[in-house]
Amino acid sequence: MISQEMSDQSRTDTSSACDLFERLCSEILGEIFVACSFKDKCDDERTAPSLSSAPINVSQVCRRWRQVALSIPRLWSSFLLKRCDIDDDSCDDSQYLRRIIPVIKTWVERSSSAPLDFEIELLPYESAKETAEEIESLLDLLFEQRERWRSASIDYSFRFSKWADVTFSDMHMLQDLLLKFFPTPHCVPRVDLTQSLKLKSLSLGGNFKMVGSNVIPSLAEVQMVPYTFPVYIDGNPAPYISPTLQACFDIFRRAPSLETLVVSIEASEEGTFEHIRMDELRTMLLDLGSNGATSKHHLSSFFEHLTLPSLTTLKISGTFLDYCPITSSLLAMVQRSQASISALVLDGSAFKEEHVVSLLRLFPGLETLILRGMTTLDEVLTNLTLTSTNGIEDDFCPRLKRFSVQEIQSLSVSRFLDCIISRWRGPSDSLEGHVVFERSLQEVYVENSIYGEIPKAVQDLTDEGLKIEILNQFF
Repeated sequence: MISQEMSDQSRTDTSSACDLFERLCSEILGEIFVACSFKDKCDDERTAPSLSSAPINVSQVCRRWRQVALSIPRLWSSFLLKRCDIDDDSCDDSQYLRRIIPVIKTWVERSSSAPLDFEIELLPYESAKETAEEIESLLDLLFEQRERWRSASIDYSFRFSKWADVTFSDMHMLQDLLLKFFPTPHCVPRVDLTQSLKLKSLSLGGNFKMVGSNVIPSLAEVQMVPYTFPVYIDGNPAPYISPTLQACFDIFRRAPSLETLVVSIEASEEGTFEHIRMDELRTMLLDLGSNGATSKHHLSSFFEHLTLPSLTTLKISGTFLDYCPITSSLLAMVQRSQASISALVLDGSAFKEEHVVSLLRLFPGLETLILRGMTTLDEVLTNLTLTSTNGIEDDFCPRLKRFSVQEIQSLSVSRFLDCIISRWRGPSDSLEGHVVFERSLQEVYVENSIYGEIPKAVQDLTDEGLKIEILNQFF
């Protein structure tokens, strides 16, 4: 009896719900579908088409719901296609792609004139030629619809593909663009942003050539890196275009509102720089490459012609250089800019201690310091060790909160501990009547090969509240 009553109540509730949806006008029902679609996409993140999620599931309930779903282009304008290490021998991957690509093509057609937001990341092996052809047929369709791109990400790393020998242009809806292709000697995709005046974020990886010279007022983030795997022809590396310091200046000219620049320099290009002041640039990550192509003269000229008054984060990487990247022109740029640098990362064996110390003296407000790959840190640690509380402004980086050392070839345990203890407990030579020590240090991270036992002082500092993480091979 109870079971029968519950069953009757369930049918009544279902019938009431159906009646409610039947009474909804198509516009409201469509907005519900859109809300369901965004919910399934986890806070607007793109997902792959699925039978169990919107909009496909709602379009299969009944004829009316299908008609409503098909009448809303933006329901079908966002998708993800992601597969790594695709091979013809991988049945699951091949079958998945052959099934999902026609679905995505249908979505693109249903999206009509709505802005497209999509992400494609595919890394097929060289042997996957049949699969690559199907993938490139989808890319062809998307390329034809590039005037509707709003947020587009294509990471297509198929060796020897000629698909990307195109010009990416006429993208007037574009706000975010990521393009990453495997470099080939005869395939140089061109990027023309003349009509992309709404562009906010640009990321290029691989073999690209920028064309056009218009200003993009909204462009705030730029990343330019070479593709990390070289292409060989008859045993010789094939030539390919790579970001240069000259390309950085080209971005500066076109993006007056630029806030973040991440660039990896793997090639040298002759040219002249005019002085540029970037008032909005806050973060600059400059990797000088693994082949030493950037000359000291060219790098010095780069810094000499820059003023960055809003810079707060600076990272410079340089390992295979025959000179220290901290040049006199870099020091002059820092002084000229009068920027409040709060985070500094120096990575590479090319950095010399005396030059690092000279740079640190210009950053009294430094809060985060990461030093990686240097030969030794003795002089740096000595200068960072607090020796007096009489006038905090006289100390070296007095506001340092986070300190990280990684892969230092010869790191003195005693000097390192003296430095950390002085910044946590205060200088050992402080005198009565001097200003009370103001502790700023909060976190210490060590990733290094140092022989010997961990001194008890490290555990004592941890017990006192200092956050210390040691990733240690031989510590």
